[in-house]
This record gives sequence, C-alpha cells and structure tokens, in this order.
Amino acid sequence: MTEQDTNASKDKVVSSEGGAKTDREREAALAAWERGATHAPSREPEPQNPGDSLIARLFHKESWRDPTLQAGDDGYVAPRKRAAYPPSFFAVLVFGLAILALEPTADLGYELLGPSAAYDLGHPGEYHFEGAQDGSLATIAGFASSRRGTYSQYSSQYEVFALVGLPVLVRRAPTPTPPKDSAELYQGRGRLIRLERGSASYFERLLRPSARYSTVRAQFESFGELPLGKPQWILLEDDVPRQNKSVVLWPLVLWAGVIFFAYHGWRSYRLRTVAARTPARR
Repeated sequence: MTEQDTNASKDKVVSSEGGAKTDREREAALAAWERGATHAPSREPEPQNPGDSLIARLFHKESWRDPTLQAGDDGYVAPRKRAAYPPSFFAVLVFGLAILALEPTADLGYELLGPSAAYDLGHPGEYHFEGAQDGSLATIAGFASSRRGTYSQYSSQYEVFALVGLPVLVRRAPTPTPPKDSAELYQGRGRLIRLERGSASYFERLLRPSARYSTVRAQFESFGELPLGKPQWILLEDDVPRQNKSVVLWPLVLWAGVIFFAYHGWRSYRLRTVAARTPARR
C-alpha cells in the first residue's frame, strides 16, 4: 500500500465518522485504524485436552496436525494417538522385571508359610540332623572355622564359614575376624537349606534356593571344610519367616511392574497395528 493510499484511507475513516466528531474523537479513530492495520488479530490458544493425563503423555503422543484448523474446516484432521515407544521396548522391560522377580518369588513360600518354631540341630557333643528339613527354621551351636568366604545378594554382602567337623555352612552379616589361635563359639538361628551336589544353571539358581549356593559348597569342599558323604546344609542367619515385610512386598512390586508394562506393550502393539491399517488422511 502506497503512502497516498494510506492517507486516503485515513481520510475515509475520518469522513465516515461524520462531521460532528471532535478533534479528540477523530484522533482516537485514526489510532484505532492504525492498530488494526499494523497488528494481526490474535488467535485464542487451543484448549488443552483434559484427557491427556501424565500416563498418557508419558506413553503416547499426539500425531501431527495443523494447529490453525478448527473442527469443520476443510482439511481438518482429528487428533490421533500413536504409541511413543515400540512394543519391543516394553517387552525388554517385562523380561527384565520378570527375571528380577523370580528369585524373591521363590522365597515367598518360606516367608509366608514357614514354621514359627525352630528345630534345634544341637550343640558341641550332641547333634541330631535326622530331623532336619529343607526350608525349615533351625538353631545350631558349634565352633566356627577361621576361613571366611563372601556371598552377595542384591546389594547385601554376607560372609560364609563352616562349622568345624559339621556338614553345615553359615551365611551371616560380616563380623570382625576373631583373633588368631582362638575359636569362635557360634550360636545362631535362621533358615536351613539343604545344599545340592553338582553345578546349577543361572535360571536354576533363580528358581531353587538350594541351587544358589552350589558354588560356595564346591569351594568349601575343595578346602576340606565340609565332610563328604553326608547331607550338607547352609544356615541363613536371621532369615526368619514373617519378620521382614520388605521381603514379601518386593516381589509383589516387581510383578505389578511386569503387568503394568505388559499392558502398555499390548496397547502399543494395537495402536501401531491400527495405524498401519488406517490410510493416511490428507
């Protein structure tokens, strides 16, 4: 627009307002015209979709569409949801959580249904292993060997030692090493597990508590700390049924995560399958 056209438009605006206008009213009309000519009309922002919750924003995102178009306009495409992560992403999460949940799940039977009364295996000079049972609560007293081993489970560290002359290993929290040329008289209570002979695979160690300590048993056998030809046991000190609630809650939390991510993986697969079958609208 040229300067002459602009001045003509201004004169037209002033003349259209009528001759009865004062100078102040004419100036206000010219200012209003100039604001309308130099500033584009503002468009109200689109309202947020109340259905977009935190979970929806985390696992799904809206497909692209022209934000300047409204419902009813030519070329308007309704918002369409698509999965933010592929099903393989959720499959990896489900598999990892399931592996983590196997070992604590195998211990739930003892933690929930284990006996409250401990079986006494005896003390120096009088032992009776004939009534010992795998997965029972037991007490024992004996002289601890000076050789110490280590065992780790999750973030916890334990020490392992043998009772002198007995086919029993003890797993307990680390303690100070006793002085040399001294014998430690050990007395403790905990979960009694019968040790398996032979090696065990990774998944067997997850599913069977007795297979987790096959490597420890083999090491102490090679040191001559465990008598051969007898059933061999390990006592997990202070592992008492229904004493630690986190032992019960941890596998439940893991399986809840498995179900949660399995559902979203299935939903991601469905959304991608529907999107692949639906022709793109232009």
